[in-house]
Amino acid sequence: MKANWDKEILDKELVLKGLEAKFDKYKHAFNFVGLYDGFSSLAQKKKVESKVLLISLLLVGVIIFLPLLGYTYLVVKDIEGVKAFSLDHLIIITPVISIEIILLYFFRIILLNHRSVKAQILQIELRQTLCQFIEAYTDYSHKIKKVDPKALEKFENLIFSGILSNSENLPSTFDGVEQITNMIKNLKSA
Repeated sequence: MKANWDKEILDKELVLKGLEAKFDKYKHAFNFVGLYDGFSSLAQKKKVESKVLLISLLLVGVIIFLPLLGYTYLVVKDIEGVKAFSLDHLIIITPVISIEIILLYFFRIILLNHRSVKAQILQIELRQTLCQFIEAYTDYSHKIKKVDPKALEKFENLIFSGILSNSENLPSTFDGVEQITNMIKNLKSA
C-alpha cells in the first residue's frame, strides 16, 4: 500500500512539474502580450492625438486666409466706392500682417507636433512588431550572449529606448532589422 502511495505521489509530482513548466511558459507569453497591449494602447492614444492635430492644422490653415480675405474685401469695396488706395489701407494692413505672422507661427507649431506624433506612432508600431517574437528572442539572447556579449546591443537599445518626440533623432530602423537577420541566420545554422 505504501509503495502505491509513493508511486502515486511521484506521478503527481511529475504532473505538477509539467504543469509548472507550462505555467511559466504561459506567464512569459502573457508578459509579452501585456507589453504588446501597452504599446497598442499608447498607439491608439497617439493616433487620436494625430487626428486632433491634423484637424487643428487644417483649421488654422483655413483661419490663416480669413484676415487676408477680409482685408482684400475692404480694399476692393473702398476702391469700388471711389475711394483710392490710401494711408488708411496701410494702417489696416499692419495688424493684418501681425495676425498672419502669429497664425503662421501657430500653424508651424501644430505641424511640428503632428510630425512628431507621426514619428512616435512609427516607433510604437516598430516596437509592437518586435514584441511579436520576443519570447524566442529571450532564449536566443541567452545563447548568443555567451558567445558574444555585445551581439544584441543595438537591437536592445532600439527596443528598450524611449519614444523620441523628434523624428530627426530616431535610431535607424535598420539597426533592429540587422539584428533580426543575424538571429534568423544563426537559427538556420543551428
